[in-house]
Amino acid sequence: MGQPGGGEGVKILVVGSGGREHALSWALARSEGVSEVAVSPGNAGTEWSAGEGVACCYRLNGDPVELAGGFDLVVVGPEAPLVEGLADKLNGTPVFGPSARAAMIEASKDYAKKIMERKGVPTARHKMVESVEDLGVFGTPVVVKDDGLAAGKGVGVFESLDEAVEFYHDLKNRCERIFVEEYLEGPELSVLAFCDGKNFSVMPPARDYKRRFENDQGPNTGGMGAISPVTDLPPGLLEQVSSDVIGPVLEGLAEDGAPFVGVLYAGLKLTPSGPRVLEFNCRFGDPETQVILPQFQGNLARLMLSCAEGRLNESQVAWSGQAHTTVVLVSEGYPGSYRKGFPISGLDQSGLVFHAGTSLKDLDVVTSGGRVLAVVGSGVDLRDSTQKAYELVQSVSFQGAGFRKDIGS
Repeated sequence: MGQPGGGEGVKILVVGSGGREHALSWALARSEGVSEVAVSPGNAGTEWSAGEGVACCYRLNGDPVELAGGFDLVVVGPEAPLVEGLADKLNGTPVFGPSARAAMIEASKDYAKKIMERKGVPTARHKMVESVEDLGVFGTPVVVKDDGLAAGKGVGVFESLDEAVEFYHDLKNRCERIFVEEYLEGPELSVLAFCDGKNFSVMPPARDYKRRFENDQGPNTGGMGAISPVTDLPPGLLEQVSSDVIGPVLEGLAEDGAPFVGVLYAGLKLTPSGPRVLEFNCRFGDPETQVILPQFQGNLARLMLSCAEGRLNESQVAWSGQAHTTVVLVSEGYPGSYRKGFPISGLDQSGLVFHAGTSLKDLDVVTSGGRVLAVVGSGVDLRDSTQKAYELVQSVSFQGAGFRKDIGS
């Protein structure tokens, strides 16, 4: 097998089909020594020919377990296959992604809470809901959460108990365990870290925009945009998150016989009394990936392989510090029902655009999901990157396209 930077080209399989996976394949294809990147199943954006300093990328259908033998590294994007044990099944092929047991940090918020309580990690109080009377235990606003995976849509924050009860009954139709959580005041922050089971390296902080409409109104979504790095942070905050959150949780997982390999994502609230954890994810965020990876300087393939092999401390991790803003274009009706199959124009003359819900129909790129594209602007500061992102938004179009106009403001 080849090694990144070696004479024989490294072949990488990326598992997933969204904007996150397009961003991962884009960055991995720019790693020295990589000869090809396959994305399974991928989307209309994850296909290109090799160029100067860029490996070829192509789509591949099939069971990742059966496909993995032909690759030197497997990078798993979404949470569902990780929770279902994909990393455990790929014996013999290095995997960037946690075991099913370690992925429980996202698959069960109750389990994550128990680790945090055991390790003294600051988080919101919570209670499993046994009856509607439990919903008011922490007063209002009321935070109601699905204990399991919900694709970013299993959380509701309500000013009134009546609204919370309605959401609770809706959740009960599609999930088994629900809990209510103390509402925390303050801005949100996403802190992600590369992990090799023992060592970790924190990435530039990001902030995503979850609500569908401006001023954080409307229903929760998978993410309408993101910025990174976030610069309006108290001095020493990232060091505090590393020592008080990331490190202890990785210790707790290792104590449970589940050393964590891959990306650990801490969703935080910056409260007046300091950062407190809202939840953990066991993978890269979407759309945070689209603003974090363009800042990476170095060989991402080599870094991910070092994580998979437990030697992250041997790798160089550097970031440009350049500001990035991504704005997500969505189908009309999202996050509710929406129509598919609308042609997308302007892609050939746009800058950095990551595909999410796209597919090929004949030779045309058409919409095939709720979140369709993530356009990315970069600049010397947030104002610059945001202006460039919205200029890009104007160059791409499809019928019914929607987006938030306040990302980065």
